Amino acid sequence: MAPSSLGVLIARGRTAELYAWQTGQVLKLFYPEYSAAAVEYEARIARIVVATGIPVPAVSDIVEIDARYGVIYERVDGPSMLTTLSQKPWRLFCFARLLAELQAALHAQSAPELPSCHQQLADSIRRAGSLPAEIKEVVLHTLHALPDDKRLLHGDLHPDNILLTRRGPIIIDWANAAYGCPLADVGRTSLLLSTTALLPGTPRRSMIEATRQWFHRMYLKHYFRLRPMGREHLAAWQVVVAAARLDENVPAEHTRLLALVIVGVARLRQE
Repeated sequence: MAPSSLGVLIARGRTAELYAWQTGQVLKLFYPEYSAAAVEYEARIARIVVATGIPVPAVSDIVEIDARYGVIYERVDGPSMLTTLSQKPWRLFCFARLLAELQAALHAQSAPELPSCHQQLADSIRRAGSLPAEIKEVVLHTLHALPDDKRLLHGDLHPDNILLTRRGPIIIDWANAAYGCPLADVGRTSLLLSTTALLPGTPRRSMIEATRQWFHRMYLKHYFRLRPMGREHLAAWQVVVAAARLDENVPAEHTRLLALVIVGVARLRQE
């Protein structure tokens, strides 16, 4: 079967296309450069997460279509939190609290079968070519000194990865899931909320930036009400996850991320 004969194309992302499949299902069809092993890895991670009881789409089979591999997931219909927030900005504080509550709930779960977040971050930092060697060394030392755990981490939790459905919020896109310290996950979400670049030509940029910062502050405030332990480590985690994100090579964010890491390392050296 060729992609042109599939069901309706629902969405196109950085790694895959999402097609309608059989009743109640969708096919996440990866681009040709993704191997069978990479797709099988995502499916395995998804099954581990489903087993925790967190509200996520069920996962079914792996298929091959026209030399491309895909995973069949439960179809979950509903707008993302981000889309709804753009249409109903007065729900900002409600959604910030909901994001914190969902993340705190998944951090209550143990997931030792997943990959190690510490190891994933270390590998990304080592690959980040734009980081000077001496900065890299400090960041890696900081990472190894930070606490570890076996908690379930999403690895990329933000409002566009939460779907608001009739049965409640559903968390999607678990490709970066890992086990580790919850503050690593909070640091990643905090980074995405505060530094993700807006698309060129985005209207009302100043209003969007201000709204995003309010959302960010309310999210952190509510998360630490729910899980007050370890907040003193958040700044160090933010430096670590910013250094690791440089490995993702997002041109619009590069200068900002590099500055954040350099300033953060300078502060860490003073402590």
